[in-house]
Amino acid sequence: MESHQLFINGKYKNSSSDQWIEVENPANRKVISRVPRGNDEDVNKAAEAASAAFPEWSITPVSDRVAIMKRFHDKFLEHKEDIIQAIQYELGCPSWFCEQAQFGGLPEQIRNDIKIAENFEFQQQEKNYTVLYEAIGVVGALTPWNYPLSQIIKKIIPAILAGNTVVLKPSQHTPLSAYFVVDALQQAGLPDGVLNLVTGRGSEVGNSLATHPLVDMISFTGSTAGGKEVSKLAADSLKRVGLELGGKSAAVFLDDTNLSTHVELALNSIFSNTGQSCGALSRFIAVRDVKEKMEAEIKNIFDKYTNGNPLDNHFMGPLATAKQFSKVSDFIKEGKSRLDILVGSGNCDDSEGYYCSPIV
Repeated sequence: MESHQLFINGKYKNSSSDQWIEVENPANRKVISRVPRGNDEDVNKAAEAASAAFPEWSITPVSDRVAIMKRFHDKFLEHKEDIIQAIQYELGCPSWFCEQAQFGGLPEQIRNDIKIAENFEFQQQEKNYTVLYEAIGVVGALTPWNYPLSQIIKKIIPAILAGNTVVLKPSQHTPLSAYFVVDALQQAGLPDGVLNLVTGRGSEVGNSLATHPLVDMISFTGSTAGGKEVSKLAADSLKRVGLELGGKSAAVFLDDTNLSTHVELALNSIFSNTGQSCGALSRFIAVRDVKEKMEAEIKNIFDKYTNGNPLDNHFMGPLATAKQFSKVSDFIKEGKSRLDILVGSGNCDDSEGYYCSPIV
């Protein structure tokens, strides 16, 4: 089994806790790796490294930052297949979804961030005053398990391009893809201390970052409960806080225009990533005149949404964790007891992986 380390001030290091978190493949429930269970001491070392690196990095010419990111982009692409495989093993998503949704748009995202940095006017002269945009400082980036790589890219690349330094804490369930980003940035020439990686539990590493006096901002993507906790902890030191939390979205049908296309788009949203997306649709709302046609269309295309081993390239793979499996299977049981079943079985089985078949 592969063991990883923390990355602090340009070097891989062991955690002072000497404890580990096992990373499980949800498709077969086998432990595939382990990462350090970071603690307050590790966070302090990472925050100190990021704080020490900030003065020099924040005044580094934008052209130099951009040059590093362009090299990072190329190094990142060199490891595309390995990255996709890592996401598939730690999250359990099918190959097609890993390639299209988990990885697919990220190279363009990086290029767009680079373009914005190249063209942004950090100093803007107005008639009677000057507006100067400065980096915030040390950013604590807390990323979720459901889009482990894309959320890392979307947080740390703009932050670093803008002159900030970062302490990254990926989800304890899906931390493996973070190492590809760290390695590619190191190979691209990112100075020591600009990016630091501390793995661990959100209640430990995340909370420590939210209260650390050297951390100037927290960027958090995750549950509503987690966002509330981070906000409360960060409030004492008046940190800036950016939150991206969960949602509960409906597909609303007011008429039957392009009904088959819109039903398929809605079902794709519901079942992609095995339903584990903050913006995923979760229910249908339709006017009475459309209801029966909509239900017929759902039944007509439902067989497309197969569930099984992600290596067999089903539409849906397993749920990501035992906790997620328990939550979803309980929702399905409650739904079956209260509502009519239109189509699907909703059978859940965790004997060889965390699988729940689709149901409407």
